[in-house]
Amino acid sequence: MDIPDINHYDGQGEEELLTTAQMASELKCSLRTVHEGTRKRTIPHVRPPHGRRCYSRRQWLAEWLAGAPLETIELAHGGRAVLPKQPKRKGGR
Repeated sequence: MDIPDINHYDGQGEEELLTTAQMASELKCSLRTVHEGTRKRTIPHVRPPHGRRCYSRRQWLAEWLAGAPLETIELAHGGRAVLPKQPKRKGGR
């Protein structure tokens, strides 16, 4: 699973992390809807340990909108990642 290191993110090399305002723009919904979705864990996002802000990636939002179920991973010190589940590969790999 690709959980970004938000505490050391420099904006280079990886896909840009979106703020909640940018998520609302991408999803064409209100900021309140995004905040409620992250609180209820129904929108893909990550919240860094000891943090209050949530971030997402366009790829995660696209996978979720395409119907991928979400999986919650609890991180240390109150952080969490709510990400689209990766499909299992055939052949046990």
